[in-house]
Amino acid sequence: LAFKAFPDFDGELYSSPDDLIAHLTDLHESPAGLIVVPPVQDAVSSSDEDEKSAKTVTLSSKPLNIALKLEAQHIPAAFGVRGGTLLLESLIQRPIAHLIFNPVAGQREAHEDRAIIDKILGPAYQLHYIETQAGVDPYDQARELAAKILKSERPKNHRVLVAGGDGTVSAVAGGLVGTGLPLGVIPRGTANAFCVALGLPSDVEGACECICAGHIIDVDTAVCNDRPFILLAGIGFEADVVESATRELKNKFGQLAYIVSGATQLMQKEIFDAKIMVDGKEIDVKDGTAAITVANAAPPTSMLAQGMGQVIYDDGLLELTTHVAHEDDGEFLGRLRGADSIAKLLVAGVFDKKPDTSRVRGERGKKITIEADPPQKVVLDGEIAGTTPVDIEVVPNSLRIFSPI
Repeated sequence: LAFKAFPDFDGELYSSPDDLIAHLTDLHESPAGLIVVPPVQDAVSSSDEDEKSAKTVTLSSKPLNIALKLEAQHIPAAFGVRGGTLLLESLIQRPIAHLIFNPVAGQREAHEDRAIIDKILGPAYQLHYIETQAGVDPYDQARELAAKILKSERPKNHRVLVAGGDGTVSAVAGGLVGTGLPLGVIPRGTANAFCVALGLPSDVEGACECICAGHIIDVDTAVCNDRPFILLAGIGFEADVVESATRELKNKFGQLAYIVSGATQLMQKEIFDAKIMVDGKEIDVKDGTAAITVANAAPPTSMLAQGMGQVIYDDGLLELTTHVAHEDDGEFLGRLRGADSIAKLLVAGVFDKKPDTSRVRGERGKKITIEADPPQKVVLDGEIAGTTPVDIEVVPNSLRIFSPI
């Protein structure tokens, strides 16, 4: 009867205790709330027609035991038709938030962050947890979820949230590009570069409060060989740094893991030849390069993206940064000058100005193509994504993000 009173409620019925317990133990996706009707006689219909269409749940298990299982997973519950009706009223008045949650990201226990999320977002949203799984791309999870939402009766009542590191966040964001669905980002990673680059809160509590505030902005995204990314594409040095920064290294040193990895790669990276075209114009790197970065958005600490001094995430343009080698550089001198250039790029990012060095080229454009000899590894938003050549293009105002006012 409670379900019949609210036909728009997007819920699921469990006809036996076994079905319910099976769902509760499947932590990959949890319900936002659950109604338990212990006695059959509690569900009384006023007519035969009502009785045929009424949807009720009858469970023989003790309600207290069920309640404890629900409470352990932060799922609100009601008992009986009256309580179920009140809970459904509460749920329907709240938007639905689908949270794609990476439990293995970051250095804090997953259950600690879930408790914070439930406390802050629980009163404002119907929270549905969808955990990431080994062997399943979060991008595909987001695309599947978006398709389901857009086919629902009230798509504007749905939000998509993501909690994880930069890899998970960027994958989910990529899956929502062009859908118009707003994305809330809850950082649980090592660097959380996505949040820093877009000016979002870099802690769980602040991120949840930002989502509750409801302010939304539109930002650019980009595609590299038809694969979407939000932050940057790194070719050469940056890809090698990301690949060598293992999970063990990140767990031990946190964000410093990338600096440790970078110092190692700086002493090993070889110069390569490159052909770069920006909006049809060739960029001269005739003496070779060790690093090429194409950024849509990037924090100041993404040193190799600071060729223009500032990366603007909503201007409809990409920023290209290339470290240019000199023909007369020996191996050792070249590495020292490379380190000097990286230091100047860091200063440029911090102070929003072009780097003070002739060894760094910066350009802006809508479409950038890059070929390398020998072919170089490519990293997109912290994930290795094949090798050169690449075609990269900006997609203006294609992602909606919850952002501070």
